[in-house]
Amino acid sequence: MKIIILILSLLSFQKLCFAQEKIVTTASNLKYKILREGSGNRPIATDEVTYHNRITLENGTLIDDTHIRGVPNENTMQFMINGLAEGLLLMPIGSKYIFYIPSALAYGTDGYRTTIKPNENVIMEVELLNAKPDLISILSKEKSERKCLPSGSSLISA
Repeated sequence: MKIIILILSLLSFQKLCFAQEKIVTTASNLKYKILREGSGNRPIATDEVTYHNRITLENGTLIDDTHIRGVPNENTMQFMINGLAEGLLLMPIGSKYIFYIPSALAYGTDGYRTTIKPNENVIMEVELLNAKPDLISILSKEKSERKCLPSGSSLISA
């Protein structure tokens, strides 16, 4: 009986603590909590970012943890699930956030391999380590900004 009361007390305490936490919800329904606010720049949508993350399902099942693997992720923002990309845009470098990502912003009706079922929400704890311009984006921009010489022109002066 004492164990049951203790368990109920702990559950009530967890609910109370969660209710007091500052959880922010974006227009897309991404929910997040700031664990640590960094002081660096925020990434832009075309950046390549380096980050540690821990991905779990709502039931606590661990999907991935870069700390366990010993290597942070490096990805271009354009090729991430929408919820993670949206969340990273909010984070100054050096920040650590927890994101509650609804399935529509995660892996949707497809799921991911056998680890994330269709329409399953995911929870990501993310620490943003670095953001830098993506090389392909830089080269594409430079190429589009180059001016062509008129026909018959030369860069060599006579």
